[in-house]
Amino acid sequence: MIQKDLIDRRKALPVMSVEQENFDVIDARRPRGPRKGYLKALQSRISALEHQWSRQQMAVGGSPPESPPSNQQGQHLRQRSESTSYEVQDQVQANAEQPSSSQSSAELPIIQPTVPLEGLSALHGFQPINGPFPSTLPTSSTTNTSDPSKPADLFSRMGNFSTMPAEFDVRAFVPPQPIPNCALSDGQFELPSDFGVTTEFQMPKLMKADLSHLYFDRVHLFAPILNKRRYFARAARPMSDQGAMTCLQHAMWTLAAWLGSQFKDIQKDLYIYTRGLLEKWELNMHPGDPPIELAQAWLFLAIYEIMQVNYERGWLSAGRCFRLVQLMKLHEIDVPNGIAESGISFGDVEERRRTFWMAYSLDRFINLINEMPLTLNEQVIFTRLPAPEVAFQRERPVETQFLSEFMAGDDDVQKVSPFGACIVLMTISGRCLSHQQQCIVERAYGGIPQDFLTRHQWLESIVTSKGKTMLDCVSDDLDGELTDPMLLFTNMAAQATTLLLGRTMQSALYNYESLISGFEERAMEAAQKILHLCQRLGQYGYFKIHPFTPIPLVFCAEFAQGRKNQNPAFETLYNSMLCSLRDLSVVNMLAETCLAKFNDFNPEMDTDMSKCQS
Repeated sequence: MIQKDLIDRRKALPVMSVEQENFDVIDARRPRGPRKGYLKALQSRISALEHQWSRQQMAVGGSPPESPPSNQQGQHLRQRSESTSYEVQDQVQANAEQPSSSQSSAELPIIQPTVPLEGLSALHGFQPINGPFPSTLPTSSTTNTSDPSKPADLFSRMGNFSTMPAEFDVRAFVPPQPIPNCALSDGQFELPSDFGVTTEFQMPKLMKADLSHLYFDRVHLFAPILNKRRYFARAARPMSDQGAMTCLQHAMWTLAAWLGSQFKDIQKDLYIYTRGLLEKWELNMHPGDPPIELAQAWLFLAIYEIMQVNYERGWLSAGRCFRLVQLMKLHEIDVPNGIAESGISFGDVEERRRTFWMAYSLDRFINLINEMPLTLNEQVIFTRLPAPEVAFQRERPVETQFLSEFMAGDDDVQKVSPFGACIVLMTISGRCLSHQQQCIVERAYGGIPQDFLTRHQWLESIVTSKGKTMLDCVSDDLDGELTDPMLLFTNMAAQATTLLLGRTMQSALYNYESLISGFEERAMEAAQKILHLCQRLGQYGYFKIHPFTPIPLVFCAEFAQGRKNQNPAFETLYNSMLCSLRDLSVVNMLAETCLAKFNDFNPEMDTDMSKCQS
């Protein structure tokens, strides 16, 4: 009966009074809330935490940290915390005045502070407690810990020890110090670990292997800078040992995904992840010699952006590649006591050579479109031309000529690979472009000097002799053009240099009719050869055509555009070039950029295309 009375409070429990022998009934209800002194104990524990945290920061950093509650938010929270104690006391007094029959003690809720735990975190510098209390805190034997999923009562746990335990781990409560986006420490950028890259781009191993092989099947044809055996040996290393190799791999996969229709779904996301990876690596790069993989990755990414994003973005990314190449001094690999004589393997040296020459060629490719000044100067190059492809892949040392020796030598020169021939022809194109830009400046200063005519005739002889020599060196017959897209592009580029040089002649030497008439004959022959070579593009398919093929097509179309009203043959040539550019624009945004140039001058371009289709 007594137990029943204690549970439901239907009857008061009789107790013996000290002053009388009769039983009195105590109707006053037991006060609810925390026991006396709980809030003071809580405040003392928090103060101890602050003191220990301050001592730890002084031991690590050498200077005491700023007091967390010094800001306005901390002062406001302290005021709310102080007001909470008065509210608790008022609540206890109010509960003492309530009748005992209102509610059972088993149903009494625990009074919670009006300041949320998140506010206490900002006030006192520790993380909010949203889950079970850390196991490092001592527990009471009377506390129910059978259900770890229930959040622990902060107040009851705080009252179970009288002093701060020695084994208490303050790091469980101290959040990591915030790192600003551009915080400087000892001259280095300290960035958050998730800057630019949130999570790793997940791809199955089979997809990675497929993209790697697709790179060597299609990308390596026009960017032959990696040794296949060396690449797969480096790729087999653990991820923790690869470093910049991870950036290179993702750049390779991004470019390969563009040239495979089965990877269109991941192409955009892979590009975004790759660019973020390169940005993060570059911003955290330590001073000194950067890894060669970083320049190679930016090279691949620049080509992808020109072909798939937009020309301006790719042009800017190519500039970053050029600066890395200059920073690594790849233009003087074969200088005495240079990289070539440092004792590293032939394969490593040749990869560096090819990386430089690919960047050198890219500099000419992109500036021929917008007629901008070149970045990499050929007059300071002390790096030999790339070795033949077979020797490079088998890592058999072969000594090749320097570019200056090749350009200054006679027509009896050693054979070069299609890549080497492309480098020589891009050098000639770069000279013609510089000649055109210099002509514009000379005319602005008044007239055309005699040096211009001498320089022009010298370039004309180089275009005629070296262009033919290059084609004889790389191919004994035309069958090679059907298997090597680099060779086909080299043939088209050789004809385009004639058109490029003639464009400067027409604008500056309009008084020299004999020179202009001779140019017209050579230019018409070169344009017809480009048209003939253009008909072979369909035999390669979209994904094996050299990505910079639109450049010679643009030169040919510009040549025919100014003459199509004079001769129907030029109109046919013009329409054929536009049709080829339109077909390439399906997968190549550079071709679309080139088409836009003609759209400004020819509003009836769509009509011309329809004529071409018919």
